[in-house]
Amino acid sequence: MSERAQRHVLPGPDDPSSVRLMADLLSDGDRYVIEVDLPGVRAEELKVYALGDQLVVEGSKEERRPPRSVRPAYERAERDYGPFRRAFQLPGPADLSCTAASLRAGVLRITVPRIVDRRGRQRRINVTVGHE
Repeated sequence: MSERAQRHVLPGPDDPSSVRLMADLLSDGDRYVIEVDLPGVRAEELKVYALGDQLVVEGSKEERRPPRSVRPAYERAERDYGPFRRAFQLPGPADLSCTAASLRAGVLRITVPRIVDRRGRQRRINVTVGHE
């Protein structure tokens, strides 16, 4: 992933998450697509919202282990559990009011329509004759 792309998807230094979310941010024609790996997280445990010009994904990944009395002794435990929060700064103008999200096979997919930037397009402005 390019350094420019990393600026838009990596958590900031003040991010309190105990679970690191791995994500991709794609520019796909007329939309941006964010894909976040969330294995073991259910849709009802997620909150996705727009905050200013950012998209935020937050929730909690609960540990689903058997009770300690019947649980085997773990030799290695590498999976993260706990709260998470990740803010995504989109690389260009987007219509956050038309954002859609779906969770399938442990991957959260968020699509956001891009807004075509018209700053480079020449537009004629009519000049009228007026009196001062």
